[in-house]
Amino acid sequence: MFGALSGLVAGLVGSGVMEGFQTLWLKAKERLGADETGGSAAPGPPVKLAALAVEGGASPPDPAPVKVAAAVTASLTGGRLRKAEKEPAGRIVHYAFGTASAIGYGVLADLAPIVTLGFGTLFGIAVWILLDNLMLWALGLAKRPTAYPLSAHAYALASHVVYGAAVEAVRQLVRPLFPS
Repeated sequence: MFGALSGLVAGLVGSGVMEGFQTLWLKAKERLGADETGGSAAPGPPVKLAALAVEGGASPPDPAPVKVAAAVTASLTGGRLRKAEKEPAGRIVHYAFGTASAIGYGVLADLAPIVTLGFGTLFGIAVWILLDNLMLWALGLAKRPTAYPLSAHAYALASHVVYGAAVEAVRQLVRPLFPS
Protein backbone atom coordinates (compact mmCIF):
# COMPACT_ATOMS: atom_id res chain seq x y z
CA MET A 1 0.00 0.00 0.00
CA PHE A 2 2.78 2.45 0.86
CA GLY A 3 4.53 1.69 -2.40
CA ALA A 4 1.32 2.81 -4.12
CA LEU A 5 1.28 6.06 -2.13
CA SER A 6 4.89 6.82 -2.98
CA GLY A 7 4.13 5.94 -6.61
CA LEU A 8 1.17 8.31 -6.62
CA VAL A 9 3.28 11.25 -5.48
CA ALA A 10 6.13 10.24 -7.80
CA GLY A 11 3.75 9.89 -10.76
CA LEU A 12 2.30 13.36 -10.33
CA VAL A 13 5.75 14.92 -10.05
CA GLY A 14 7.21 12.75 -12.82
CA SER A 15 4.40 13.71 -15.19
CA GLY A 16 5.06 17.38 -14.45
CA VAL A 17 8.80 16.95 -15.00
CA MET A 18 8.08 15.20 -18.30
CA GLU A 19 5.83 18.05 -19.39
CA GLY A 20 8.53 20.57 -18.45
CA PHE A 21 11.12 18.61 -20.43
CA GLN A 22 8.83 18.57 -23.47
CA THR A 23 8.35 22.33 -23.21
CA LEU A 24 12.12 22.84 -23.08
CA TRP A 25 12.60 20.50 -26.06
CA LEU A 26 10.07 22.44 -28.12
CA LYS A 27 11.66 25.78 -27.18
CA ALA A 28 15.09 24.45 -28.16
CA LYS A 29 13.63 23.24 -31.45
CA GLU A 30 12.18 26.69 -32.13
CA ARG A 31 15.50 28.38 -31.33
CA LEU A 32 17.38 26.11 -33.71
CA GLY A 33 15.07 27.31 -36.46
CA ALA A 34 15.03 26.13 -40.02
CA ASP A 35 18.00 24.76 -41.93
CA GLU A 36 19.07 25.85 -45.44
CA THR A 37 16.41 23.71 -47.10
CA GLY A 38 13.64 25.37 -45.14
CA GLY A 39 13.06 22.28 -43.03
CA SER A 40 13.46 22.11 -39.30
CA ALA A 41 16.98 21.64 -38.02
CA ALA A 42 15.71 19.98 -34.84
CA PRO A 43 13.88 16.67 -34.48
CA GLY A 44 10.14 17.04 -34.89
CA PRO A 45 8.10 16.00 -31.87
CA PRO A 46 4.64 14.53 -32.10
CA VAL A 47 1.82 17.01 -31.69
CA LYS A 48 1.90 18.58 -28.23
CA LEU A 49 -1.28 19.26 -26.30
CA ALA A 50 -1.27 22.90 -27.34
CA ALA A 51 -2.93 23.63 -30.67
CA LEU A 52 -0.37 23.99 -33.46
CA ALA A 53 -1.05 25.43 -36.90
CA VAL A 54 -0.53 23.15 -39.85
CA GLU A 55 -0.42 23.72 -43.58
CA GLY A 56 -3.48 25.56 -44.84
CA GLY A 57 -4.39 26.78 -41.34
CA ALA A 58 -6.20 23.54 -40.48
CA SER A 59 -5.99 22.16 -36.99
CA PRO A 60 -3.80 19.10 -36.46
CA PRO A 61 -5.44 15.88 -35.35
CA ASP A 62 -6.01 15.73 -31.62
CA PRO A 63 -3.24 13.99 -29.65
CA ALA A 64 -4.10 10.72 -27.91
CA PRO A 65 -4.75 12.22 -24.43
CA VAL A 66 -7.31 14.60 -25.95
CA LYS A 67 -8.93 11.70 -27.85
CA VAL A 68 -9.22 9.76 -24.58
CA ALA A 69 -10.67 12.79 -22.78
CA ALA A 70 -13.16 13.31 -25.63
CA ALA A 71 -14.24 9.66 -25.49
CA VAL A 72 -14.69 9.78 -21.70
CA THR A 73 -16.65 13.02 -21.98
CA ALA A 74 -18.89 11.57 -24.68
CA SER A 75 -19.56 8.38 -22.71
CA LEU A 76 -20.31 10.22 -19.46
CA THR A 77 -22.24 13.22 -20.74
CA GLY A 78 -23.09 12.47 -24.35
CA GLY A 79 -21.46 15.80 -25.18
CA ARG A 80 -18.28 16.94 -26.87
CA LEU A 81 -15.26 18.80 -25.60
CA ARG A 82 -15.17 22.45 -26.62
CA LYS A 83 -11.96 23.70 -28.20
CA ALA A 84 -10.95 25.51 -24.98
CA GLU A 85 -11.46 22.31 -22.96
CA LYS A 86 -9.28 20.06 -25.09
CA GLU A 87 -5.83 21.05 -23.79
CA PRO A 88 -6.70 20.93 -20.06
CA ALA A 89 -8.67 17.70 -20.52
CA GLY A 90 -5.77 16.13 -22.40
CA ARG A 91 -3.38 17.25 -19.69
CA ILE A 92 -5.59 15.61 -17.02
CA VAL A 93 -5.56 12.34 -18.98
CA HIS A 94 -1.77 12.53 -19.39
CA TYR A 95 -1.25 13.08 -15.65
CA ALA A 96 -3.75 10.31 -14.82
CA PHE A 97 -1.91 7.78 -17.01
CA GLY A 98 1.48 8.92 -15.70
CA THR A 99 0.29 8.66 -12.12
CA ALA A 100 -1.43 5.30 -12.60
CA SER A 101 1.72 3.88 -14.20
CA ALA A 102 3.87 5.17 -11.35
CA ILE A 103 1.52 3.71 -8.74
CA GLY A 104 2.08 0.29 -10.32
CA TYR A 105 5.80 0.98 -10.43
CA GLY A 106 5.82 1.97 -6.74
CA VAL A 107 4.06 -1.26 -5.75
CA LEU A 108 6.40 -3.37 -7.91
CA ALA A 109 9.46 -1.55 -6.54
CA ASP A 110 8.47 -2.62 -3.02
CA LEU A 111 7.81 -6.23 -4.06
CA ALA A 112 10.71 -6.68 -6.50
CA PRO A 113 13.30 -3.91 -6.24
CA ILE A 114 14.96 -5.12 -9.45
CA VAL A 115 12.34 -3.09 -11.36
CA THR A 116 14.20 0.05 -10.24
CA LEU A 117 17.25 -1.03 -12.23
CA GLY A 118 18.45 1.89 -14.32
CA PHE A 119 17.10 4.42 -11.81
CA GLY A 120 13.63 4.33 -13.34
CA THR A 121 14.81 4.82 -16.91
CA LEU A 122 13.96 1.22 -17.86
CA PHE A 123 10.48 1.82 -16.41
CA GLY A 124 10.17 4.95 -18.56
CA ILE A 125 11.26 3.02 -21.65
CA ALA A 126 8.72 0.28 -20.88
CA VAL A 127 5.94 2.88 -20.56
CA TRP A 128 7.01 4.39 -23.88
CA ILE A 129 7.02 1.03 -25.68
CA LEU A 130 3.95 -0.55 -24.10
CA LEU A 131 1.65 2.42 -23.58
CA ASP A 132 2.80 5.24 -25.84
CA ASN A 133 3.50 3.06 -28.86
CA LEU A 134 1.63 -0.23 -28.67
CA MET A 135 -1.45 0.52 -26.57
CA LEU A 136 -2.30 3.79 -28.32
CA TRP A 137 -1.93 2.12 -31.71
CA ALA A 138 -3.96 -0.94 -30.64
CA LEU A 139 -6.76 1.32 -29.40
CA GLY A 140 -6.75 3.32 -32.64
CA LEU A 141 -5.59 6.48 -30.86
CA ALA A 142 -2.33 6.76 -32.78
CA LYS A 143 -0.84 5.56 -36.03
CA ARG A 144 1.30 2.43 -36.25
CA PRO A 145 4.64 3.19 -34.51
CA THR A 146 6.51 2.74 -37.81
CA ALA A 147 4.45 5.57 -39.34
CA TYR A 148 6.26 8.17 -37.21
CA PRO A 149 9.68 9.58 -38.07
CA LEU A 150 12.69 8.65 -35.99
CA SER A 151 12.81 12.22 -34.63
CA ALA A 152 9.32 11.79 -33.12
CA HIS A 153 10.43 8.56 -31.45
CA ALA A 154 13.58 10.25 -30.11
CA TYR A 155 11.45 13.02 -28.57
CA ALA A 156 8.97 10.57 -27.04
CA LEU A 157 11.67 8.17 -25.80
CA ALA A 158 13.69 10.99 -24.22
CA SER A 159 10.53 12.33 -22.57
CA HIS A 160 9.73 8.93 -21.08
CA VAL A 161 13.31 8.35 -19.88
CA VAL A 162 13.13 11.71 -18.07
CA TYR A 163 9.72 10.73 -16.65
CA GLY A 164 11.03 7.37 -15.38
CA ALA A 165 14.10 8.90 -13.73
CA ALA A 166 11.96 11.60 -12.10
CA VAL A 167 9.50 8.99 -10.83
CA GLU A 168 12.32 6.95 -9.28
CA ALA A 169 13.98 10.02 -7.72
CA VAL A 170 10.73 11.15 -6.10
CA ARG A 171 9.81 7.60 -5.08
CA GLN A 172 13.15 7.28 -3.27
CA LEU A 173 12.60 10.61 -1.52
CA VAL A 174 9.01 9.91 -0.52
CA ARG A 175 9.06 6.17 0.25
CA PRO A 176 10.87 6.51 3.64
CA LEU A 177 8.01 8.75 4.84
CA PHE A 178 5.66 5.76 4.81
CA PRO A 179 6.45 2.94 7.25
CA SER A 180 6.47 -0.62 5.93
